[in-house]
Amino acid sequence: VLISGGAGLEDLPSLTGVTVCPLEEPGPDDALELCVSAASTVANPAVRPEELRAAPAIRELVELCGRQPLLLRALGRETARLGWDLDEVAAEFRQAVSTPPHETMSRSDALAVLAGKDVAYAALSEPARRLLRLLSLSPECFGRGAIAALLGPTVRRPLRSAPRSPREVRRRARDAVFGPPTEWIDQLLGELSGGRFVDGSGGRYQVRELLAPQVRLHLLSDEPVRRRMGAQGRVMRHLARQAARHAARLHAPSTGGSGGDPMAWFALQHALLHSLVVGEPRGPRATREPLPRRVRRWRVHLAEALCAWYAVARRLDEWADVCEAILTTPGSAEHPRSASWAHNQLGVVHRRRSELSDAKRELVLARSLRRGSRRGTAQVLTNEGLVLLADDEVEPALQRLRLARDNRPAANRPGR
Repeated sequence: VLISGGAGLEDLPSLTGVTVCPLEEPGPDDALELCVSAASTVANPAVRPEELRAAPAIRELVELCGRQPLLLRALGRETARLGWDLDEVAAEFRQAVSTPPHETMSRSDALAVLAGKDVAYAALSEPARRLLRLLSLSPECFGRGAIAALLGPTVRRPLRSAPRSPREVRRRARDAVFGPPTEWIDQLLGELSGGRFVDGSGGRYQVRELLAPQVRLHLLSDEPVRRRMGAQGRVMRHLARQAARHAARLHAPSTGGSGGDPMAWFALQHALLHSLVVGEPRGPRATREPLPRRVRRWRVHLAEALCAWYAVARRLDEWADVCEAILTTPGSAEHPRSASWAHNQLGVVHRRRSELSDAKRELVLARSLRRGSRRGTAQVLTNEGLVLLADDEVEPALQRLRLARDNRPAANRPGR
């Protein structure tokens, strides 16, 4: 007797006479043949099997489907039956999975069929499917804390000591919201790992690269925009607060306390932080619509902490990349404080690269955008003075440094 399946077969090895043979996805050539063989079963096909095999876009579609056998058979059968234009289907698939999370995806009939044939995804429990969708917000690894932030507040407990007013009791009960319990998260991750939807090691998990396009398609089609943005805002807030705490300790002497080494923390989390701020080619840099306020706010805070680490670690290219991402996000012109900060940071990057003319240009832009913040203006003037000193313009440099000192608030002792 041959039994095939994914999750739910963990107890089979303990049975007498049972041999377990793990199966991987078929290779690219075998996956293509599986798709072509499904097309050959259609009577009077609109697309013949040999035409399907020779189609330029077929191999790309095989990869976008994650080489999943049932999806490949559906692709071959429906293409032969309905005469799908594979170039058009591949373009629709690419456009769909490259849609930023805060925008609505245009979903064609072909994509609806392919999403509906993903029976392995459908076999998961609804909480596991939701977690899998949310993990596709970034291609990088999420830690347990970030996963809890993605899932959001799911357990509600009323406060023990409540006022007598029923209205106040209900209000406090709504406000007493806690995150998901650790045991529940472990159960969901175990279900996803058992079905080989995610890869995980050291308590960090990510969607398998082969399945990422298909899972992204489920995210954009099954998860409402409001819930996507809620999850992205929560995980950015969680990471931005942690990053700010560690960034504040970058220049402090190491005491071996419970906070851990901030340099090690940033090195461990860097890939995830960078992807959330800069984004992939499909991310914030390529968007057409402005980011929602709650996401944009925490994204800037995360960028500020990340650049503080880049300055210490001397990672100039990634430092500049983060600043460019902030400046090129649609709607950035409406937020001069963030734009001024990014130009100021780029000025420091150019100064460290000895590109003094570019540094001057960025710092002039930063100062022109900075309004109402004495401390921010003082920092820009200080950086301008350092650039002028590096360019042997001593008198203008001293003038900028004096202005910077005068703009520093009295409470800002380190700056003064």
